[in-house]
Amino acid sequence: MGLFQKLLLSISNSLSENYLQPRKINIFIQKESSALFRQIEEKSMEVFSDADKEKIFRICRRLPKLEFVLPVPDLQDSFPASISPEELTGWREKLEDGYVIHKSILKFQSAEMLFGMLESPSTESVFLAENMERLLRHVEVKREKALCQYSEPLSITKSWEERCTFVVLFCCYANQKKDWRFLNAALKLTGWLWKDFHRPFSNFSTLALLNALIEQEFTLREMQSC
Repeated sequence: MGLFQKLLLSISNSLSENYLQPRKINIFIQKESSALFRQIEEKSMEVFSDADKEKIFRICRRLPKLEFVLPVPDLQDSFPASISPEELTGWREKLEDGYVIHKSILKFQSAEMLFGMLESPSTESVFLAENMERLLRHVEVKREKALCQYSEPLSITKSWEERCTFVVLFCCYANQKKDWRFLNAALKLTGWLWKDFHRPFSNFSTLALLNALIEQEFTLREMQSC
């Protein structure tokens, strides 16, 4: 996409969307990353679940590439992939017509599975591309109600965390394909997730939102440099 197209996209989006302000994002990342790193120093990584460890490893890889003065822990990123080829095959066999979403209902773990495929060297590009386009259209149509209904009963907290994972998926796909539409969808999602996170008495995961916002900011920087 050329600079003129990017400018037009930016103008169009600014008229139709109220994106999360960069200042708020920066304050959140600075504050919550500092708190996370203190916790790691005091209690070690053993207190975190495997899923949270994956998020932390990703944060520690991305954060040094952004303009934050933080003592990032020197972690040995040797954590094994959480999805085996057998699990991925089993999950795909259960999909209806090979799609992760039907009538706005998502197959559970779609974000995690598609993300695993995206990072795999043997990814089937047609399957991935078709499903990413379907997800993009779903977000554009359903907006704040997007990515909320799943094939299995999920708690509000778990559903919200799944949406955070979709942000990471959209960002990584946008960066890989240099497709600003998917980054635009991620920006919309983080704005809606932010509102939910800051509602009174909410109990959503700080780590999930932190991971999503850092991935968003990393992707934005990467794509603006192209």
